[in-house]
Amino acid sequence: MSDELQMDNSSQDIIQNENLRAKDTVPPNITVILPAYNEELSIGSVVLRTKTYAHRVIVVDDASSDHTVDVAEMAGAEVIRNPITKRNELSLKKGIEVASDSDIIVMMNLGVCHDPSLIPRMIAPINDGNCELSVGICFSKLQRSSENVLLLNNRSTESKPIGYLAFSKNCLSKIDISQISLFSMRSLISNAERSSVKVLHIDIQEEHEASLFRAYKIGVVVPAYNEERLIQETIDGIPAYVDKIYVINDGSKDRTAEIINSTTDPRVVPIHHKVNKGVGAAIIDGYKRALADEMDLVAVMAGDNQMDPYQLPKLIMPIIEGKADYTKGNRLLSKEMRQGMSPW
Repeated sequence: MSDELQMDNSSQDIIQNENLRAKDTVPPNITVILPAYNEELSIGSVVLRTKTYAHRVIVVDDASSDHTVDVAEMAGAEVIRNPITKRNELSLKKGIEVASDSDIIVMMNLGVCHDPSLIPRMIAPINDGNCELSVGICFSKLQRSSENVLLLNNRSTESKPIGYLAFSKNCLSKIDISQISLFSMRSLISNAERSSVKVLHIDIQEEHEASLFRAYKIGVVVPAYNEERLIQETIDGIPAYVDKIYVINDGSKDRTAEIINSTTDPRVVPIHHKVNKGVGAAIIDGYKRALADEMDLVAVMAGDNQMDPYQLPKLIMPIIEGKADYTKGNRLLSKEMRQGMSPW
């Protein structure tokens, strides 16, 4: 393995930009701990980016069989290595002990999130005195299918995973780390209550998803027939992380075509059918154009604005995770999600 890390221009630009943002946000003596298992492809860039927000980075390696340790050390991280896999929890606690002189210790769960730019959000409440322990929760890369169903049904669930933990020095002086199951919400809360530690829960799902989706070219196909009242609202609601919006006017007889052609959203790709071919043909034509544009992921959102754009990540995530090649959402599954729909 080479003893030099090679970075392309885009990676250097990201790190330089994060350095500028971090200058005013990093207080003295912050340590970030990164648990890792076979992360050789990403650990180097994660360590380099994390160093812009911290003075010290410790990688806890769970007996990786690849070059995770070598890459992490070349990137400038200290490495604590497990000789036996699945003992990650013990090594994480060892990492906390090693970093006990830090003002703030941040733990970033690479099984959930790879984005160090969220670190300032986790440490800000501690710096402001609003809490002693901050817990960042988000939609997981590791959830089981039953948990995904709960989220698609818009119900609260304790399985929502922890992506970040940030401990103040005062917090660590109050709680007994050996008695806590890290990344278990129930364990953290019960121990914090017993120790009178102020805890703040931070929902980082939206930021996490936006960061993750930047790595993919995402297209949305919007079939529309006589949707002059709703097509613009549908386009306006499509999230910023979507790269292309393929709007298919399926032979509409109203002003749908005019509205599509006049939209100022640069992501919109208008496709017009001279005659109505049906929604299936419209979707297929949208898919074909998306494939020609080499989109990585393609979703369908009808032009009647009935799909809540907030639910789109919950359809995309199982595909990114490799759990499915195709996903489908049913808005009729829960009463909450049916709100606002036409009475028919």
